[in-house]
Amino acid sequence: MEATTSPHKTAFVAGGAGGLGKALAKLLAAQGAHVTIFGRTKGPLEEAVKEIERSRLSETQEIRFVVLDLSDSSQVETAFREHDRIPDMLFCAAGGNHAQNGFFVDITAEQVDACMKNNYYATAYPAKSALDIWIEEDKRNKWKASPRTHVRRIIIISSAAAFLGLPGSIAYTPAKAAVRALADTLRFEMLRYSSPASKYSVHISFPGDFISPGFYQEQYTKTHLTKSMQGLKGSIKDLEKKYPSSEKVASLVLDAFTILHINLEHVTFDIMNIILSL
Repeated sequence: MEATTSPHKTAFVAGGAGGLGKALAKLLAAQGAHVTIFGRTKGPLEEAVKEIERSRLSETQEIRFVVLDLSDSSQVETAFREHDRIPDMLFCAAGGNHAQNGFFVDITAEQVDACMKNNYYATAYPAKSALDIWIEEDKRNKWKASPRTHVRRIIIISSAAAFLGLPGSIAYTPAKAAVRALADTLRFEMLRYSSPASKYSVHISFPGDFISPGFYQEQYTKTHLTKSMQGLKGSIKDLEKKYPSSEKVASLVLDAFTILHINLEHVTFDIMNIILSL
């Protein structure tokens, strides 16, 4: 896999305690990046950091975790600003819906709200905080070119659900469609800030089903109709043979992130807006 980063770059991974987020963090560490993962629960974050440390190229790489609620804008803002490193790239990998599956008449308003928080706000707030910090730094430098042009990237993990409404996923699909709309709109807005000092880009991927802790949980909460339409019949062992691992999807995301961005003078356009066919 071609490297997406070089040693000493800093990557923030929102939702890095498990699944795809942790797999991305491990690959980034293996490429030489300093990595900080963000999530809600201390125990899984601590265990993830141990795994990520085993993947790093050098013991000089800093691997950290921050406990916070990614759907709380004030917590995200405080955590990002108190960090002593400014990220070169932000990976927004938080999300899931195992606790919000069901038909619209069967789920509660609280479940709809929770799914939007876990997926949309947990993406939007980290993206906004990172972008605000980057723009402030460029303004302090008066947008002038430096010996090393900053490449500032936001990489968002959405879902194939953003393109297809499935019965029984009525809380999840609108949340992921909102994430897609955020990335599509933010891509244009960020063009305003690319300059001799920095190049800004937004990337988004849309994985289908893959094996992760959330995948296992969802098998017990999805409706029979949803599982039938998704081809999720069979035992867990059968599904593990059918679908890719989090590590495989993370590798595909980083490969696409590397290959499909085009640098045009002071602007980085991204054409990664694809569905990963898994």
